[in-house]
Amino acid sequence: MLSAILAGVGFGLELWGQYSEKRAAERAASFNAAIDEQNAAAARAATEWAIARHRYDVRRLLGTQRARYAVAGVRLEGTPLLVMQETAAQAELDEIAMRYQGRIKEAGFRNQAAMTRFEGKARSQAAKIGMFKTLLTQGPKVASKFGFKIG
Repeated sequence: MLSAILAGVGFGLELWGQYSEKRAAERAASFNAAIDEQNAAAARAATEWAIARHRYDVRRLLGTQRARYAVAGVRLEGTPLLVMQETAAQAELDEIAMRYQGRIKEAGFRNQAAMTRFEGKARSQAAKIGMFKTLLTQGPKVASKFGFKIG
């Protein structure tokens, strides 16, 4: 009878361990995905801040150009105007590139969050299948030790 009790306890512990593994996989995936989502939000915020800073720097540069041309007595037409237009155009291209890079980084974090959730579900499902396997393979053995006949 002691061996039957020990077999029953072992059976229960094995099931509990697999259930715990399932819950741990779900919690870990949820936690890691939340971190990736926070990183995506931080990447977006950092990109927006960098773009705002870039715009400020460009406005300062254009103001400096205007002031230097004025001090030199140069009128804002012809080549000086073309230089300022080229500076503004390049600044716009830089901003587009910054936004693109930021979106790529943000998308990478969001994709990682999705992959983490998927992997967590897969690990959880594998643990659940392990529980059923244990029930189907060990359950009849434990039941027979208690005198039950299955089949």
